[in-house]
Amino acid sequence: MHKVEEIPDSDLIYLRVHKEQIDDDGAPIPRAFEEHGEGMSTNWARFATPESTRQEVLKNPKGAKDPNNYGVVSFVVGEVRQIEDTTVKHSPLEENQAHTDVTGPGPRPQRPEKLSVYQTMVRAKLAAMCEWCLHPAESI
Repeated sequence: MHKVEEIPDSDLIYLRVHKEQIDDDGAPIPRAFEEHGEGMSTNWARFATPESTRQEVLKNPKGAKDPNNYGVVSFVVGEVRQIEDTTVKHSPLEENQAHTDVTGPGPRPQRPEKLSVYQTMVRAKLAAMCEWCLHPAESI
């Protein structure tokens, strides 16, 4: 197993964004920043690239997905940590040393009307601070 390391505030993390989670202006919608399980799953740039982050969908245990349907955005770790009650923690997996969890607003509730103002605010801040590294491939 890989050793857990402290991520410097100046480092980047990468997040895959599905093409259906992009608005008409080409920006990720807040729903792209949901937590699943232990947090919002990202990759630390120390051990990953935007392209390797996109290609991870080929390893999905529920079945490989088309990497061309995904783009990749980056965040500066220190900026994410400045959002109230939000943490960035290196949480390597056996198959992915770069794996990192961002925790904050919690997973999406079963009923959308229960989404808290705080969850919406945090996701909007994440959407505003991310930078595109790779856009989803254009359909042919």
